[in-house]
Amino acid sequence: MYEEKKQQAKLLMAFKAEIDTIIELIETRKYINSIENILQSSLNAQAPSYFRIPISINLYTKTFEAHLKDVAMLPERVSKQIIRFYMLIFALSEDLSTLAGTNQMPFQDFLNVLTTDIQLLHKVIFIGKDVSKLIDVEASYL
Repeated sequence: MYEEKKQQAKLLMAFKAEIDTIIELIETRKYINSIENILQSSLNAQAPSYFRIPISINLYTKTFEAHLKDVAMLPERVSKQIIRFYMLIFALSEDLSTLAGTNQMPFQDFLNVLTTDIQLLHKVIFIGKDVSKLIDVEASYL
């Protein structure tokens, strides 16, 4: 039982480090500001603006990918938030990869995706910081 708790604590701290790093990258690289600028530029031009936001998500989610099966072994309230955080990150990455350099999407759809992704980035930051605090609390009980 002690070894299992010790493993859970280690896993929680690995997730915390990865989540904190993803949040730090989003904030430091100013992804929200960049997307807001692309949105404004597109509105001014009345056409989709070319852009590239460098989110190579597979570089930053190694812990999640390696321990996906182990997430269910973590306390339920933490595991749910961890999964939610990563699913939102994967969705954002997919959206931004799809939009990069495209001008084949209808203009209003392009604007809607950008607007939604700005909202999702805010949500990801909030959830990431929340789960990081939650991990600290849960790890202290293990």
